[in-house]
Amino acid sequence: MATYKDIEVFCGTAADTESSIFELPLGIKHIDIITLDNPLQVKLYIPGRGAPRVIKIPGGKIYPCPVPAYRFTVQNETAGSNAKYCIVCYLGED
Repeated sequence: MATYKDIEVFCGTAADTESSIFELPLGIKHIDIITLDNPLQVKLYIPGRGAPRVIKIPGGKIYPCPVPAYRFTVQNETAGSNAKYCIVCYLGED
C-alpha cells in the first residue's frame, strides 16, 4: 500500500451548472472523489490530454482515480438537486 507525503481536500456542493475551474497542487499521485448524496459529474483536466476526462459518480459512492490531474470542475447529475462532494488529492509518495 502506498503512503503519501500530504493531502489536499476540496469539499463543496455542486449545482446544476458546471463550476468554475479548481486548480490542484503539483505532485498529485492519486485522487479519491466522494459523493455524499446525489450523483456528480467531475471533469478532470489531465496533462497531455486535450479534452477533460468526464467521470460520472453515483450518489453515496467513492471513486478512486490514479490520475495526475491538475484541475477539475464539478456539476450535479440530477437537475434541481445539489450534490455534496469531497475530492481528496494525495501528494507525493514516500
